[in-house]
Amino acid sequence: MSYLFVVDLQYDFINGSLAVNDAELIIPTHLIYHQDAHPSNHISFASRHNKEPFSSITLPDGRIQELWPDHCVANTKGAELHEDIQSSLNSTSNKVVYLEKGTNIDVDAYSAFNASSLNLLHLLKESSTIYVTGLAADFCVKATAIDGQLNGHSITVIEDATKAVSDESNWREKLLKCDIKLIKSTEI
Repeated sequence: MSYLFVVDLQYDFINGSLAVNDAELIIPTHLIYHQDAHPSNHISFASRHNKEPFSSITLPDGRIQELWPDHCVANTKGAELHEDIQSSLNSTSNKVVYLEKGTNIDVDAYSAFNASSLNLLHLLKESSTIYVTGLAADFCVKATAIDGQLNGHSITVIEDATKAVSDESNWREKLLKCDIKLIKSTEI
């Protein structure tokens, strides 16, 4: 059995407070939907710390925390799936699983395997391949792919169905170093 993970195709990552450049270009190329659902005072929000977005702080436990604009706050428009994606989901006959991450106020989680809404490892025990797409390639897509591989799954990232926050990031190299396959959507 194969699964398709679609990561964070939400308004705030497409054209909102933490928009990824050209993110809307990957929507047509697109079943597990993985999405942020942060509490309003999430640890990753710069506003919580009276700091500027895209800076970082050292937490009391010594972890470095990247700070972001407030984004994908649970039960807001920014946290909703993009309307084109939601419309496709509403018309599919496939089983769709929704996973929320970032729901713990004091823990920043990029990977679907850190999602708190269900035991993903149990759900995926029969999987042969997991395809990963979505936003952003250099954060949540990368973290989900690496964690999936570390949990014994065969992971393939669909390059033309993901975008990175930074063109300078080396996310492709990191994935290849972990033996994660990179393909184009036409190769499926």
